[in-house]
Amino acid sequence: MIWRKKYYFLGAASLCVLIYQVFQMKYNVQFLEREKIKCQKELNQTMENINLLKIEWERLISPKRLIVYAKKYCPSFKPSTPKHIIDLSQIPLNAPTPDKQTSSTMPQKKDLTLDDILNEESKP
Repeated sequence: MIWRKKYYFLGAASLCVLIYQVFQMKYNVQFLEREKIKCQKELNQTMENINLLKIEWERLISPKRLIVYAKKYCPSFKPSTPKHIIDLSQIPLNAPTPDKQTSSTMPQKKDLTLDDILNEESKP
């Protein structure tokens, strides 16, 4: 009889431990699911930000926009043609330096900041 009570007690104790382990596993799974959802949201937000940055970059480097700014800030700009391409042997090694009088008489352009460009861009 005593051995039966020991086995009942041992069985009941192991059943309690098993129930505890099942509940512990259940809460761990719920925690991991919340972490997974949080990580997925963060990943989606990051991917959305990357896509927005790609769109902004494409807009910034669009040829039409660059040509407009080149004409506006560098009026002497002209697109390259094949006649502009020369062999490296045709480039002089000691290029002449600009004359001090001509450089001082040339109008000086003010340095543009990013704010200046963005303000001009927003004007109609």
